[in-house]
Amino acid sequence: VIFVDIFSFFLFSEERVTLTNKNFIVGTLLSLFGVSGVVLVGSSLFYSKEMFFVGVLFLVLTSILWAIYIVSIKVALRNSDPLSTTTNVFLISGVMYFPFSVFTGGIYKVFNENLVISFLLIISGILSIGIGNFLNYYAIQELGASISTNLQLLIPVVTGILSVVTLNEPMPFSKVVFSLLTLVGCWLVLRALNRENKK
Repeated sequence: VIFVDIFSFFLFSEERVTLTNKNFIVGTLLSLFGVSGVVLVGSSLFYSKEMFFVGVLFLVLTSILWAIYIVSIKVALRNSDPLSTTTNVFLISGVMYFPFSVFTGGIYKVFNENLVISFLLIISGILSIGIGNFLNYYAIQELGASISTNLQLLIPVVTGILSVVTLNEPMPFSKVVFSLLTLVGCWLVLRALNRENKK
């Protein structure tokens, strides 16, 4: 979120006004604090100092690469529609990662699973990777890179709610509080967008 917002501020003049809106800034900070609480409560992340610093290093690197990806998708969507962009990204990714999948043996594991697991893999791919990415690209095109990325902070909150409802997993009170902070933060981010649209 932080890197996407920084890149968007310098690269996309149409997003600069929203990014400097007070509601957007407060909402982003509140959402980041809330989602950090949701993720870290009950986590074993801090048990190993070596793991922590290596994890932070990879997390920052991954965040920068993800931000570059989101920004490049917004640029690509200027001359293309979300569906064709989704298809192109999947085709290019498939060609790029197929040799690694063969080399590591991952592709063979798919064929060794039973039909139920294979069916679940296909359905999850269609829902989360296929439809999910298409909707994400559509949101980037319509709302901008920064707004759509900020709203993705709701993913851990929604995952927590679904895990309580469908898997009967426990939800500590602290996670509920952090989830509410994330929801309020995302609401402020949307308010910033609505105000700019009204102008």
